[in-house]
Amino acid sequence: MKIEMVCPDCGASRLRWPYEVRQQQGPRCNECKKSTRARAQMTTHGARFHPLYNTWKNLRRRISDKHFKNHYGLDIDPAWQDVWVFIEWATAAGWKPGLSIERIDNNRGYWPDNCCFIPFGDQARHTSRNTMNWGIANEIKERVAAGEVKFHVAKAIAEKYKIPVGTVAAVAYNRAWV
Repeated sequence: MKIEMVCPDCGASRLRWPYEVRQQQGPRCNECKKSTRARAQMTTHGARFHPLYNTWKNLRRRISDKHFKNHYGLDIDPAWQDVWVFIEWATAAGWKPGLSIERIDNNRGYWPDNCCFIPFGDQARHTSRNTMNWGIANEIKERVAAGEVKFHVAKAIAEKYKIPVGTVAAVAYNRAWV
């Protein structure tokens, strides 16, 4: 037999089975329980659901987690410990959805004068492991336009710039660095 329960938060009356009341650990309705959980998640700073929150959280994690060998031990602007200061800076620095934070000098930490926002695709090109750049890509494209890129030429370009022959082919056939 169902029991009529009144939610203490919103005052809504609902019929519940006794086992439902036990499982929910009280008379609260599901909607009020969800909002209570959401309110508890957002009590620290209120930015949990902001689009830049994960960017802020991840950059702080990268500098403090030993698993991120290239970032561990880098410093961060002390003002950026507050998420809202970071969000304000990011918005002023031109952040839009689809852009990623980039350190201009990879030997320095996360500071306003050392960070900018770039598209995700460009982010992968700016790693310390990457020896390819736009100058090399343009040279390959010019040689393709001149009809020079054959296997032995591609191999020579690859050896000259210390990049894989497959990368030269990918650039030549517009599969990379387009």
